[in-house]
Order: sequence, then C-alpha cells, then structure tokens
Amino acid sequence: MSGGVATACAAGSYSVAAGATSCTPATAGSYVAAAGSRAQTACAAGSYSAAAGATSCTPATAGSYVAAAGSSAQTIASAGYYVATAGATAQTPCAAGSYIATAGATSATSCIQATAGRYVAAAGATAQTICPAGTSSNAGATSCLIAAPGYYFSGGNSPIQASAGYYARGSTTISGTSGYGATSQTVCPVNSDSAAGASVCVGRPGYTGNSDGTTFTSSANCSSASGFGMNWAGCTKTNTVFGNINISGAAFTNTNLSGSDFSGTYMGGNGSVSFYGANLAGAKFTGSTITMAVDLRGANLTGATNSNSGGLFANANGVLVSTQTKWVSGNFCKGTTISTCQ
Repeated sequence: MSGGVATACAAGSYSVAAGATSCTPATAGSYVAAAGSRAQTACAAGSYSAAAGATSCTPATAGSYVAAAGSSAQTIASAGYYVATAGATAQTPCAAGSYIATAGATSATSCIQATAGRYVAAAGATAQTICPAGTSSNAGATSCLIAAPGYYFSGGNSPIQASAGYYARGSTTISGTSGYGATSQTVCPVNSDSAAGASVCVGRPGYTGNSDGTTFTSSANCSSASGFGMNWAGCTKTNTVFGNINISGAAFTNTNLSGSDFSGTYMGGNGSVSFYGANLAGAKFTGSTITMAVDLRGANLTGATNSNSGGLFANANGVLVSTQTKWVSGNFCKGTTISTCQ
C-alpha cells in the first residue's frame, strides 16, 4: 500500500493477509499466474518450477518425468526405462526381452533387444544375461531354451542334432526325463553305434553295454557252431569253411574271418548281417545269396573273391559302407547304388 492506495502483488507473488506491506514470491514447485493473487498454486504432476517467483510451471521434457504435484525438478528416466512424451508423470519400463543401460531414454525404440544366446527375463532391465551352458535363445528372448536329449547347443541359437555315431546327453532332468542340456556331442564308445539324434549309443551286433553305456564288450560265443543268428563278434575265426548254411542275423562285428569260405551261404530272412570292422581279406563268396541288409562299414575285403556275375550285393536290402571299407575289384556291387564300392 502506498499513500493509502493498495498495489496488487505482481504475477509470481501473492499476499495472504489484508494490509500487507509486501508480497511473497511463489516457492519453487508452485506458481502464481495472475497479479493480485492471495495464494500460490502447486505445480501439477508432470510439471515443475525450479525457482521461486514462477508465473507458470514447466512440463517435464521427454526422457524425464514428474511424479508428484509441487515438484521443483523433473526426474530423469532411470536406466531400463524411457519417457516418450513431455509432461509425463511416470516412466515406462523396457519390455522383457529388451534392456537399456543408460538413463534419460526418450522412446521405446531406445530399448535394446536381447541378442541371440542371451535373454532378459523381466521388464525394466539394464542389461542382458548370457544363457547358461547347454542352453541358448533367439533374439529378444525372455528365457533360454535347453537342448533336448540327442541335441546340443554350441554357441548358436538353434539346437544341433547329434550326428550318427555320436550322442548328446546333458546332466539336467526335466519332468523325469534325463539328458537335457548338452553342450557338445560325443563319439560313441568302441563297439557301439547310434543313429542321428541319439542321446545314448547301442552296442553293435554281438556287443552289450554296461549300465551307463560307456563300455561295450563282446557277448559272443566264439566256440559256437556256425548258423542262423550266430554271434562271433570280436572272435578270431580265420579260414572258416561255412558250407551251404543259413547265417542270417549273424554278428561278425570286428571278427577276423580272413581266408574264410562263405561259398553257398544264405543271408536272408530276418535280421541283418554285421561285418562291421571285420577282416574278410581273401574270403570267398562263391555262389553266396544275400537278400538282407549288410553292414560293411570298416570291413576289409582286400583280396576277397566272388563269382556272382550279377554282383554279390545286388539283391541286398541295403548295404552300409564307409570310407574305411577296403575293396578290390571283384564285381561285388554290380547292380547296386554303392558309389564307393567296386
């Protein structure tokens, strides 16, 4: 009041009582919009005033927010969160499967998708986590996949099927089934084999494994007579003369049969014949009839002879060979599709 004339408090200040001799500036966090005001007003959530005497409030900028009314400052969005619009009252977390390590993000696109082989389990994360051994993930994952028995993870984001002759078996049990979580494949033990995707190996014909499938030993009866289903696996039976008999289903895995005479034998009906790793050097197959599957992987047929002009294995129901199978010319595979056989 001056000379008896009242003067209105300017915008940004106020006076509560009549007859006041001075005006009070609006405190930080509040404002006075018009002259002659008798009170200050708290800034609404989403805005703030940083200094006393404000005539208006400032909206929070993108990347920051103001949660409560009467605030004198905005809050920068925390790492793991973002604020996309001005005047926000809260921050928004990056969704699970993504993260952001720095504060002040202004959009959802600031959130970084978890890379393959890593994951982000919860919203609002500041970092991604590497998948444990035996597991992996695709990009943007919220959890990791574990390799099923017969498969393994090895740095990629897709499970790899164990190759034939190998197995993949981890140490994790899920729902009563063991073997999950393998990180590599392992070659089958000696005298065992497997198909692709195996979690355990099985004994080759004539061999049985111990309880944990790590050792396979011959179950052969080397003194038994030759004939149907005979098991001479691992035996030394050189120069054996078989005669005109049925040896279908025989197990000659790793058997030394060098110089033996199979002339006139019949291999057909039920069960394949395994010559896996057998030594058949110099063996004779004159007039032999083979209509069943024959396993010749790793077999040595050097010097073996055959008089069947149509091909010894032409009528066989599948012939297994490998790069270790040793052949000499002798019209063994005429009529078959075995490209590695003569």
